[in-house]
Amino acid sequence: MNDLGPVTQNLGSMRQTSIGRWTIGVSIALGVVALLFTALSVFVMVLGLTFIDLIALGIFGVLLVLAGVAVMVFSIAMIIQVTGTTAQIHAHGLALGQSWFRKATVPWGEVVRIDPPTSGATLIRCDFVLRSGARVCADRLRLKPVVGAAGRYVNHPDVQTVLDHYAAWQRANGEA
Repeated sequence: MNDLGPVTQNLGSMRQTSIGRWTIGVSIALGVVALLFTALSVFVMVLGLTFIDLIALGIFGVLLVLAGVAVMVFSIAMIIQVTGTTAQIHAHGLALGQSWFRKATVPWGEVVRIDPPTSGATLIRCDFVLRSGARVCADRLRLKPVVGAAGRYVNHPDVQTVLDHYAAWQRANGEA
């Protein structure tokens, strides 16, 4: 337990959402292609460095190997990042595992307003505006609204869960 109180709901990592699964799928495909590219590049490098007449091909092969390894590292980093982007709802706030291994906490008492993602937005963001004027973008809640039963856009269920917990906290603390 931390300053935010006990965990009331764990939304888990971004990989549990459709965008997270899509990102992991693309990262795996990119990694496989990079692995094949790197293997072919190693062959070119060995061939080029074995025969003195093909030294330029060997140097080119080295550059291709480096590029392939860089793409593989990027793809692995994306998978780790998606897995590490988490959200936990606590009794008095939200604990976030953000992208690039950052952490953030959003105490409900500091929140002035929540700007959930909108259907027409080009950039999907879920921002918490704090009393200090700071904005915390919850990477785990960057989820497009979904079409509801009436054909209208409604918040993604994970975003709505956070909004509901915040509203319940406001009612319980006389801030609604």
